[in-house]
Amino acid sequence: MLKTLLNSLLLTSALIGATTQAASNGALGASSTGTIGISLEVKEAVRISALKDIALIAEQGQAASGSSSLCVFSSQGTAFSLQAAGSGPAGTFALMHGDNSINYAVSLADANGAVPVQQGQPVVRSGAKGVDSPCKEGEFHADLSVMVSEQTTMAAAAGIYTGTLTLVVVPN
Repeated sequence: MLKTLLNSLLLTSALIGATTQAASNGALGASSTGTIGISLEVKEAVRISALKDIALIAEQGQAASGSSSLCVFSSQGTAFSLQAAGSGPAGTFALMHGDNSINYAVSLADANGAVPVQQGQPVVRSGAKGVDSPCKEGEFHADLSVMVSEQTTMAAAAGIYTGTLTLVVVPN
């Protein structure tokens, strides 16, 4: 059994070694020739664009919501993941006013419908070609919505609450 395992490992090492590139140095002489292997890995690129700040206004006891378009370009047109983090403690979706905070919910709506966005949890979308304004031909288009509930504003102290929502897009 051990001999079979060792033979398998040696064979695997030989196969792996055969596909890797290795530099070779020349010999000492009137001229010398050496070679180097060159490899290039082209990685998929993504870009998120068309984002706009969202300004919410609500009286205590009123719900508030707003949205921003977003476009995602994927160089390969493949699926991508979107993750979001708020500026509240530990990345929570929270707006701050001094020591007071207001939590908010986030959702993403595209041609396939709306889905909730949870802090730190990836939302996977296809690289479908969209043509909706303000996106360019070949870009994914969606609306990102932010919502604050009536109960949340009812319990909040009056003031201007601010925060940041960070969106990260990576190819799948």
